Amino acid sequence: MVLALLATVAIALGGVAEAQNVIKIGVPISTTGALANEAKLTAAGYRFWADWTNGRGGLDVGGKKYKIELISYDDQSSVDRSAQLTERLITQDKVDFLFSPYGSGPTYAASAVSERYRKLMLNGGGTSPAIFTRGFKYFFSPAATTDFYPKGVFDLIPTLSPRPKTIAILWKNDLANRSMNARVPEFAKAVGLEVVYNKEFSADATDFATEFAVIRASNPDIVFFLSQLPQFVTAIRQMKSQRLNPKIVWNGIAVPQPEFAATAGKDAAGILGVAYWVPTVRYKDPIWGDTSTFVKEFEAKMKFPPDYHVAVGAAGAEMLELAIRKAQSVDTEKVREALATLNVETFWAPVHIDETGKNPMTMIIGQIQDGKFVPVYPKAAATGTLQYPKAVWP
Repeated sequence: MVLALLATVAIALGGVAEAQNVIKIGVPISTTGALANEAKLTAAGYRFWADWTNGRGGLDVGGKKYKIELISYDDQSSVDRSAQLTERLITQDKVDFLFSPYGSGPTYAASAVSERYRKLMLNGGGTSPAIFTRGFKYFFSPAATTDFYPKGVFDLIPTLSPRPKTIAILWKNDLANRSMNARVPEFAKAVGLEVVYNKEFSADATDFATEFAVIRASNPDIVFFLSQLPQFVTAIRQMKSQRLNPKIVWNGIAVPQPEFAATAGKDAAGILGVAYWVPTVRYKDPIWGDTSTFVKEFEAKMKFPPDYHVAVGAAGAEMLELAIRKAQSVDTEKVREALATLNVETFWAPVHIDETGKNPMTMIIGQIQDGKFVPVYPKAAATGTLQYPKAVWP
């Protein structure tokens, strides 16, 4: 189980108070609210990087060692509060840089504040395309955007037998899941799939039985249910109770999290999800050496294995470190220029920032097999073979 990782009040990492040179980084992120589960994982990535850096004497900048101080407040999964806390971190706590909240809604709001103050924010939790269409110059991300999350599933369709013909989509009406669904009809049409259902549900919905009854009547080959972890677990149980048995069930966020298979149990078997990253990828890294070392050191320190939420948080933090190293300065404009021109392989993925501030990258499709998230696509990341069609509910 993930332990409490960030306190509600400001956090000062051990040893920072005695440091002569300090880099203060603000983190407005959920420890409570609807996004808290994923946010705590992202925050663990931020914290791990900071502890790792401080444990090695700090970050070398032009021959001087700087300790890292994380100052964090609970945004309660609220868009408005996230914006307010970002302003507080900039104007009252006088942070040098910012790490993003978790969730596209809070990140959209917080990044607007940081941009207004020309304060750099490194992204660990917002992947809606809308975040990257505003021409911002002070927001950078190691990840691509949510509209491409589902693309890999549709790449697989022509290889499947019997080939799926229909798809039903039920999606949470929040920024992340709305944008994730935005291109699904386009992707479906390109591979000859008929969309037989495509509707939203409210962000606080807890019952999907009525929607599944309608979907079951059309007997779709594929069901996309787009939400965070708690609602997806509910959805799985209700699909099972209604004997809705598509050949593919896919979710964009929850499936790679260890808590999903643990909570859903046998009902999770065969379900597909997407990940930016899995611990088995093999990349070199300028800080940890390679992916396997990052994984080993994280588990030793934090006492649980890293998922992609953890990894994207640490990757955003690493981007900041690499840019500071490249700039040999903590000056905002110099670091911003270094971020904009980063081109490096990291434990997370090759990082090459495009003109919008994000890192275009290939998503990994995985399936729950024997209680674990097993990458099945693309070949470069695959450690298993797709089990298709999905077995009926036990």
